[in-house]
Amino acid sequence: TTTVVKQAILKIAKDGTEKIFIGRPYTFTITVTNVGDTDATNVRVVDSIPQGAKCVSLTEGGVIQGDTIVWNVEKLQPKAIINLKASFISNNAGMAVNRVAASAACSPQVEASAKTDVIGIPAILLEVVDIEDPLAVGGVETYVITATNQGSAPATNVKIICSLEDSQEYVSGDGASAVTAKNGTIECAPYPSLQPGAKATWNVRVKALKAGDVRFKTVMTSDQLSRPVEETEATTQY
Repeated sequence: TTTVVKQAILKIAKDGTEKIFIGRPYTFTITVTNVGDTDATNVRVVDSIPQGAKCVSLTEGGVIQGDTIVWNVEKLQPKAIINLKASFISNNAGMAVNRVAASAACSPQVEASAKTDVIGIPAILLEVVDIEDPLAVGGVETYVITATNQGSAPATNVKIICSLEDSQEYVSGDGASAVTAKNGTIECAPYPSLQPGAKATWNVRVKALKAGDVRFKTVMTSDQLSRPVEETEATTQY
């Protein structure tokens, strides 16, 4: 007498978005296949929610339980396939790792994982304000230059360069990095790393040499900017 033993054998795979910006949804797809020769019953799929992420959508009746998502499938026939999807949003940069395990009655547990690189992006606002306007000839004007990172990733090597017209003369400067001047060009040494939400401020003082409608030009660059940011402040000298 020959006894034929049939068994359900699960196979699992997972894939997802490779890279995504902070605050945008990303999706992991779980594929479970019964490669055995009999029905897989009481199939249970448990998916981990990536640390710091929020689940925003599920398919096929998935239920959030604590820091996991659970799918229960009553029966999966031989060669049958189920596709399950879970979408998340992360508000912090880093690697979002998603692990999943599937099991069934009389079938060993199988596991898979996938990861998404959640990245931020810097967004620098440049502001230039003159403190005294209008300004009498012979007086000293202070220009306050502020770089604010409104983005979600650090901005590196933030550099400020200012240009003076011949109606103004450099007096002094200070701020987030060293300030130097030569031949009407003022340079603020690169600020190494401007974190999200942080500000860097410089004060540049110049003397009014003659009357006129003056323009104080400021240019900002950083490692992440593909082109310079320019800001021009008008000052009336009389």
